[in-house]
Amino acid sequence: MHEIVILLIIAIIVGVQIKVFLDTAKKINLFKAIIPSPENFETVKVFIPESQIKQINSSYVLSNLQEFQNPLDNKGIENKETIEDHEDFIDDHYEETIPEKTIIETIDYESLIWISKGNEEKKIKLKLLKSHEMLGWNRIQ
Repeated sequence: MHEIVILLIIAIIVGVQIKVFLDTAKKINLFKAIIPSPENFETVKVFIPESQIKQINSSYVLSNLQEFQNPLDNKGIENKETIEDHEDFIDDHYEETIPEKTIIETIDYESLIWISKGNEEKKIKLKLLKSHEMLGWNRIQ
């Protein structure tokens, strides 16, 4: 009699475990059906100016990807025009403070810079600076 009670208790425990397993398997299958497969997704990195982040919606960004692609792909700004080409825009009062030629160099985002956080210092690529600054790192000049 004692053995029958023990077998019934074991059978009840195994039955509960099977029921929990089947419920969990159902939930997993439900989540698989809800979430589309990863092959249907593409990750796109875009750069949106902070001043425009609230005005621009995602459908506009996705329809105009070239406009928001990595600014590094544009190879920086290469404006080598002289100021003499735009003399009609220069006010006589400010003429002395503007250099004769203005050259904006291409920024090399692959160059290494030093950053610090507390007592820790390390060297990173310039293109990673913004993400490190968001984590509390500061650039060492």
